[in-house]
Amino acid sequence: MLPMALLHPDSALARALARGRDRLNARAALARRAGLAFDPSALARHLVDGVAPAVEAVAAAAPDRVDAVTEVLFALSLDLVAREWVGPGCRLPAVDAAWRTLLPRLARPLAEAPQWVAASLTNAAFHLASEPGARAEEWLAGLGEVAGGCAGAGELLAAGQVLAWRAGMAHLRASALEVWERLPDPLARATLGLSPDAPEPRDALRRALADPWHIPGTPPGPAALRMVPAVGGFRGFGGPFLAPPRVHSDGARLWAVDGDDAYLVHADCFGETVRRAPAGQPPVLRGSPAPRGATLELDGTLTFRGLTARLPELAGARGLAAAGALLAATRRDSHRILLVARSGGNA
Repeated sequence: MLPMALLHPDSALARALARGRDRLNARAALARRAGLAFDPSALARHLVDGVAPAVEAVAAAAPDRVDAVTEVLFALSLDLVAREWVGPGCRLPAVDAAWRTLLPRLARPLAEAPQWVAASLTNAAFHLASEPGARAEEWLAGLGEVAGGCAGAGELLAAGQVLAWRAGMAHLRASALEVWERLPDPLARATLGLSPDAPEPRDALRRALADPWHIPGTPPGPAALRMVPAVGGFRGFGGPFLAPPRVHSDGARLWAVDGDDAYLVHADCFGETVRRAPAGQPPVLRGSPAPRGATLELDGTLTFRGLTARLPELAGARGLAAAGALLAATRRDSHRILLVARSGGNA
């Protein structure tokens, strides 16, 4: 059953498949009996394009781990090919690219913890590919660049989390910053897009990161109110909301409420996301009072946190809510949430 025809017989993967033929054939047969409908030709192509390069890299870095890595990657491939996440005609090119281009660059962490590394990277690529506005290609490239500076699988996956936040997964900001604090200085700088040898001390970077609208490594700008990309949309067209949402704040977080459903709105200099709230949240919210110190005129003139600016995109908006340096506005006839950042100065 093993698709060997396309593999060079002297390749590390072909030899590993031959050594584990009975066990891997049994695994594939069991998967079929469990209802996993994978195309053998698609599996063969994926093994050549998406598995063989990684196994070859492991053979060069840790030859005693080739069989263990092969078994893990083969088992995962059965499921992913059946889902059409990888292989010919895959529906998620970012996941396929993670296997083809990223795994071969991660030989040592992959050899150390093949299941953890391969499954975590697959899961991360899936979520990046599924999140509107996230930049999966940027994440793939960034993780490939910093991989050589990671001491092991743990540091690699921690760096991947920071880079996922930087690639547009704004809801990961708090957890990514917590992970970032535990990275060694050169890797911490690299995950922010800075040279590992950059002169900025850790404290200076920490202060820069305290402002959600300041990109590390760039000079601070003047205080300003500016529009950032809107979020949301009608569920029938791929957005989260069935009805125009109402926005609220509990002081620390922005909420969007759509009937009985509640969502958290996240945004910073790297991206914007809307995520369904955990069960049991939000707190009871009645009405939508304007945030203290914020006023909006009919022509879009906004006063917020000591600054005033005319933002034509806000003309006619009504509902307002703010958390920190982020303000949200809505219209009664729109499923989109308009966002304004108070950036620069002492944001």
